[in-house]
Amino acid sequence: MKKKDVMVLNDPEIVKVATESTRRKILSLLRVNDLSISQISQILGKDQSTVYRHIKKLEAHGLIKVAGERKVHHIPEALYGRVAKTYIIIPEIDRNEHNSIVYYKRGTAKEAMNAIKAMGYRIDNERIFSRDFFRFLDALDKATADEWKKIEKKNINMDNRTFINTFLLLAMLKINENPDLKDYMEELGELVKRKK
Repeated sequence: MKKKDVMVLNDPEIVKVATESTRRKILSLLRVNDLSISQISQILGKDQSTVYRHIKKLEAHGLIKVAGERKVHHIPEALYGRVAKTYIIIPEIDRNEHNSIVYYKRGTAKEAMNAIKAMGYRIDNERIFSRDFFRFLDALDKATADEWKKIEKKNINMDNRTFINTFLLLAMLKINENPDLKDYMEELGELVKRKK
């Protein structure tokens, strides 16, 4: 199955579907391989009916599709795959959806904080770091939303490495242009130190 390189998610309903905890795990698994419901069920430790409902929700919202088939004991089983290698979440916030988006961004900030600590850094005040990093991500999303929409409209193909490099370059440009982003970076830098 040919996948888009990048898909921008800005519809609040699609963002809500993609950021729900179990569906986010499913999308993460499908980043590497196309999988069947039974395989996903086994990996996640959830029953197949639960995984089936989540798969159908993701499929109905255009985030995954049937990518092939495998046979288990001569019984065909659909394999599901992502429609894009990378999803960029830039929600057009509806007041009713705001809480799920905030929850997703806070989770992302926490995961990034754990990754930084695993790399050998210490964070002097995790509560303040988490709050400020969340604010930084929110401001960066708003500052880059139009550029990502332009990339999607022009259907520019990027592999994962190109996407990461483009994201980093765009983030640096926006941080340089935007005093608020620059302030957030300085404040975050003061909280993170290399362990000795």
